[in-house]
Amino acid sequence: MSNVNRTTSRLDIDPLLEGWEPGPSGAVIVRVVTDEDGVEYLQRRLDLGVLQLCIDGRPDGERPFERESLLDHYQQQNADPGSNLTLSEEDLESLDAEIMQYYHRRIGLLAVASQAQASRNPEQAVTYYRRAARDAEHNIGIMDLIAVHAADANYIAEHEHFRPFVLCHLTLAESQAEALTGRVDEAIERIKAGIELIRELVIPENDEDDEIESDGNDAEMFVQALEQLDQELRRQYGIDRTLREQLADAVENEDYEQAAKLRDLLRQQDQDGRLKHDGADLPDNP
Repeated sequence: MSNVNRTTSRLDIDPLLEGWEPGPSGAVIVRVVTDEDGVEYLQRRLDLGVLQLCIDGRPDGERPFERESLLDHYQQQNADPGSNLTLSEEDLESLDAEIMQYYHRRIGLLAVASQAQASRNPEQAVTYYRRAARDAEHNIGIMDLIAVHAADANYIAEHEHFRPFVLCHLTLAESQAEALTGRVDEAIERIKAGIELIRELVIPENDEDDEIESDGNDAEMFVQALEQLDQELRRQYGIDRTLREQLADAVENEDYEQAAKLRDLLRQQDQDGRLKHDGADLPDNP
């Protein structure tokens, strides 16, 4: 007699997957669905089924220790006066599981943001890019926690190995959201800052060689991808030098009158939250 647990056809997921193919190997096939209560979920098509994640809060919908996430729980613990937080092996396993949840959702959010951008729906794209940035920051927060409170140096190094990858996603998401809301100068500056962070991680302080050595995590590839995005934004919006770059040039050339004008423009940009270049409206899809 079979021990297989039989369920009703109502639970069969075939109708859900009908007409929704998994795509080529490595492709990220995702969509956002809404339930009867108006709650959104992110669904990612896999070879053998579908992965469904809550689009906000913890991806699995759980609230560990009545907190939004394990990271939140341990950060609150660490903030308590007199706390001497030490992460046990069980704690680290649970944090690793949470990292993977946020990783899968981040990948999906970047994909649906790109889809919305390609469909010329910038508001929706910005929403998803900002959520992807949120999830990247979450996993960087876990890495920071592990770096301080884990005892095993090799375990810490294994997680630090992926920091450039997560920083690349964070920079991509933040810069695209900025560009799509008209803050193109800020988008470019964020890309430059992200590149600098990755370079600082993989180039020793005393290494005068500017080449990034691959550490198996393709840090050079991440830098090149961000540099390409920088060039594309400049081309798309007709920007040769950002305001901050122009200001640095003016100060270096001791053109203090021009520097004062540029500082005024930067203050205006910060107040308005949007800068139009050459008087033209910014396009929806950089």
